[in-house]
Amino acid sequence: MEAGLSRGAVAAISASPDGMNPAVLQVAELRVVNPSGGSKPRYRMELSDGVVGPKSLLVGLLAAPSHHLVDDGKIRRGTVIRLLEYYAHTVRNRRIFIFVNFEILQTDCAMIGYREGIAENCGESHSAPQGIEAGLVRKNVAEINAQNLDCSDKQEFVVVKAAITFLNQENFCYAACPLVVNGRQCLMEVTSNGEGWWHCHNCNQTFVTCDYSYRILVQLQDSTGMTYAPGSQQVGEDIFGRTAKELYLMKCEKQERAQFDSIVQGVLFREFLFKLKVESGAINDKKFPKFNIVKAERVNPSTESRCLLREINKLLQKNSGSAVAHRPFAGYGMGFSCYDATFSCDPWDLGSRTGSISN
Repeated sequence: MEAGLSRGAVAAISASPDGMNPAVLQVAELRVVNPSGGSKPRYRMELSDGVVGPKSLLVGLLAAPSHHLVDDGKIRRGTVIRLLEYYAHTVRNRRIFIFVNFEILQTDCAMIGYREGIAENCGESHSAPQGIEAGLVRKNVAEINAQNLDCSDKQEFVVVKAAITFLNQENFCYAACPLVVNGRQCLMEVTSNGEGWWHCHNCNQTFVTCDYSYRILVQLQDSTGMTYAPGSQQVGEDIFGRTAKELYLMKCEKQERAQFDSIVQGVLFREFLFKLKVESGAINDKKFPKFNIVKAERVNPSTESRCLLREINKLLQKNSGSAVAHRPFAGYGMGFSCYDATFSCDPWDLGSRTGSISN
């Protein structure tokens, strides 16, 4: 169902610090800004109120305490929020907004009213990595397998697009501790005493029932190679769309093996974006890369098309030796541009996009 945006809110907020508060707005674009001086990357967010026209976007920076919402995929392009608190600063006669506090009303929503390609300065639109890819580098399987770990004692996060070509179906989960403390579930493996009771050595408590948590091993494969990576509870839910307990009961207690097999077959050979934690492992003093899946997300064809166009842009720029921003690009007619490939202006100049500031 289409959310009701606060039409006119962008103009009101741009015109006055008091603006319209609170306002229901939609995330039109989200991109990573890498400031100079070694500071941590920040997220630049463009908010729409559904009104189409010049200066129709409210552009600012997401406050640091909310960065995890982007990393977790809770804020992405299309997300509808209720903006509760923001700050406005004037820099070089331009208003810069910091989005401090808001309520997420709807994570996934089709764009409302906003039309791509409305850019007062350059007549172009752009797409930036969001959600699972925000702030991370995408690599292929061959690249992560060849990771240089000579000096890598610290962990690294990368994104890989690959198909699941194998996963363990027999021991896909384990009996887990159901105790929840301060909003976090223990999930440590519990043991049965054979009389229907389950004991958690971590919590030193005994329970009449247990929960179940994913412990899956996934074979990831793309055109460059294959590798294996384990995944835990959240990853299993991302892949199967069901909890480990639901699948366990389906397979082992209800004996609905046909339905279980259908769910498993439904994810095999399907492409996902995987956020991987890469660490250094060693056997007999020989180092090798060790991977753990942190998050998984099904590939969105529309987003992938945009990624492909960005890569084509980069190749065109590299081969031509000139700045793509100053010459025509084939993607313009399709609603895409070289903006991400060649961000020639100051990344902190938030006025470089239409509707971002009020002079």
